[in-house]
Amino acid sequence: RAMLLVPTLLVPSVRHGLGLFARAPIARGTPIWIFTPHFDLDLPVALLDAQPALAQQALRHYGYIDARLGRFILCADDYRFVNHDATPNIESDFTVDEHGVDRAARDIAAGEELTVDYLSVEGARPA
Repeated sequence: RAMLLVPTLLVPSVRHGLGLFARAPIARGTPIWIFTPHFDLDLPVALLDAQPALAQQALRHYGYIDARLGRFILCADDYRFVNHDATPNIESDFTVDEHGVDRAARDIAAGEELTVDYLSVEGARPA
């Protein structure tokens, strides 16, 4: 298993702070990211809630609560910088396992920002 499966670049984004961009073209259906046990975090929400306020703030900024699993997920690689878009170029395929695999929803050009619809993972759009 691996984490990010395509070459990417982390640079400033017009969407929000930093964003993750494709270094090379990515064909529709190509796996982009897969959860990696012992590298990425999958924690009970109660553990997140038990952290000091500043730690919770940082964790919630970079991670998310998976609405399907009811668990806190934190990508340990640069995938945590993927920003929201209501019409994203990444979609999740949960037929693989409980964490799924994120794939290119369409062809993605080199230099294009990688995006996901936060509603598909968290159950709520960003504020």
